[in-house]
Amino acid sequence: MKKRLFVFILIITLCLPEGLLAAKIKDPVGVLFNVQGLVEYSKDGTKWKKVRRNKFLFSGYQIKTGSDASGNLLTQKNGENFKISPGALVKITNTDFETIQGTMEPDAATGTLTKALMKKFSKAQSYTTVRRAPKKELDLQAAREIVLCDAYPIIAWPNQGDNFSYRLDVGEVQYDVPATGDPIVRAQVKPFSGEQAYVIHILENGEIINSLKPYRKRGKENKHQLIWMDEARSKTLLTTINEIESNFPDNYFMLGGVFEKEKMWVAALDQYQKYLAENPDEIEMKPYLFRVYKKLMLKDIYSRELEAFQKEIEADTGIRFGIVEKHQFANLSVTGDDGSTQPLGVEKSTEIWDFLKEKDFVDSRGKVQDSLRTALKENTLELPEEFSEQEAGIKEILRKLAGKLD
Repeated sequence: MKKRLFVFILIITLCLPEGLLAAKIKDPVGVLFNVQGLVEYSKDGTKWKKVRRNKFLFSGYQIKTGSDASGNLLTQKNGENFKISPGALVKITNTDFETIQGTMEPDAATGTLTKALMKKFSKAQSYTTVRRAPKKELDLQAAREIVLCDAYPIIAWPNQGDNFSYRLDVGEVQYDVPATGDPIVRAQVKPFSGEQAYVIHILENGEIINSLKPYRKRGKENKHQLIWMDEARSKTLLTTINEIESNFPDNYFMLGGVFEKEKMWVAALDQYQKYLAENPDEIEMKPYLFRVYKKLMLKDIYSRELEAFQKEIEADTGIRFGIVEKHQFANLSVTGDDGSTQPLGVEKSTEIWDFLKEKDFVDSRGKVQDSLRTALKENTLELPEEFSEQEAGIKEILRKLAGKLD
């Protein structure tokens, strides 16, 4: 039972809503945990690093265990739990684990609940493409809904300038928030019961010059809400946190996943930032932080860090965000008359590119146009009959390159 609880805690961090990037950057294939002795991982089979506690694993990674070492692997695909033997070498494929050396035996069952959660394992691709909008003066926006509790009573919003102070109204209670040079403004809220609407006012020289406006959803205006977690829910949360801290020390990513699932956006933000500060090479995990930036409406920070992330990915993979290259579809398979398969090739890939250009779905540089995003979103993109066999693959590549379809 205790082991199942540990596995459940691991999976909580992976069951988050919405859509990493495409091409080469994907969600973790699984998790390495319960590490004993010298266990190392490599992204390319050349450079190896020691796994100190637990590790999220991506396609292309490799794991090796020392002569007296072992560990457990949990798959994203179906929640299966495997024990790796000493002296093993395991390769991570797109969806599973492949034993190259040593053995990998099924361990204790993870249970129906874990398998159900694994089916909800989702992506964060939609947060990895920059779509710039004109910057408005004092366009204050904030999270539509934030859950707080006694242990985590902080809310946050984007700073409009270090010359401004703020007043936060939560129901009938007002909080004076001093000016700060930090890009994120934070304020601690006193406990209350249930839900309260909140409004942020921008002050200059003590006078209100702008305020947080209600947001529109489905044609209706809605107030921004704070929700105070009740006692029972708080106890469950603290139990989960204690389990993580006791059995997986310093795994801030797991804690961030728990907070994000509870819509505790500021707490999730802090944990993801700590994790990435201590694991700067784990660029695959950054989109989880980007998602929280979006929830907190931290648009400037999101755009700045996203551009840096894209440059890292472009340098590592050759992918150009928002750009369709003429060779983009060359590796898609085509079936011959004898049943054998081979790559589509650059010539045919270029024909697809020419079709997209002719239909104004891309410009002369291959830059994705909004018309392509609309066609993909509404599933109205019709490709030449010649490429019907590759249609699903072509559309998948285009969705990944186009980014968020809205």
